[in-house]
Amino acid sequence: MKFGVCARHEVNSRIPSVPHINISICNPDQDTLELNESNQRKGALFLKFHDTEENYFDQKVITKEQAKKILDFVNKHKDEVEVIMVNCEAGLSRSPGVAAALSKILNGEDEVFFKRFNLNRKVYRTILEAHYS
Repeated sequence: MKFGVCARHEVNSRIPSVPHINISICNPDQDTLELNESNQRKGALFLKFHDTEENYFDQKVITKEQAKKILDFVNKHKDEVEVIMVNCEAGLSRSPGVAAALSKILNGEDEVFFKRFNLNRKVYRTILEAHYS
């Protein structure tokens, strides 16, 4: 499986020309991203959690339920897509955390994400924990 990771402002300019799905993450106080139409998109999942590794003050980390939603969504579509596009606000932490965990599960490797990004390890671990539980 191939992965695309990008920032919120890049999503609509980076629409794959092959079958794909989108996982879009934003802060709880933000509006959900509006995706441009694509006849190659097989589905989109929208989630809201902060880019933090601990719950403090009003910051909320990814939950196990959200991780399971990601896994269920990907499992539903993985046989019909070539690319999983993941975006968050800056495309540097939460979205690579999701992509790295999914790549580990689907492809057996995640090194490229650790080399290229300072990914959110809580996101990464929570998805892997949900997968293996």
